[in-house]
Amino acid sequence: MENSLLIIIIAFGVLLGLGGGLFGTFMSIKKTESKREKRFVIKSGLIFWAVSIVFISVLLFVASPYKYLIWVPWGIFFPLWLMYSNKKQARIKSEEREKDETPLQ
Repeated sequence: MENSLLIIIIAFGVLLGLGGGLFGTFMSIKKTESKREKRFVIKSGLIFWAVSIVFISVLLFVASPYKYLIWVPWGIFFPLWLMYSNKKQARIKSEEREKDETPLQ
């Protein structure tokens, strides 16, 4: 009985995490202001989801102690990817706003 409760709790946590990630990705895409920005956010989200799936797969299928080594590249990739994608999205937003404000001649 205890094992089935543990499985239910783990499944709930996994579904909650996936749901939150999908919702966050959806809201990031929805919040974009231009087609160029939307393309970038979709591409960025797909890359992040793909890397996340590989990371979780390694955690699940690689034996200990080697699976703990995957945290090193993840700990480097995750913050660098967030900084890169946030800066690039801000740059795209700024360029698109400047383009819209340029007077027609």
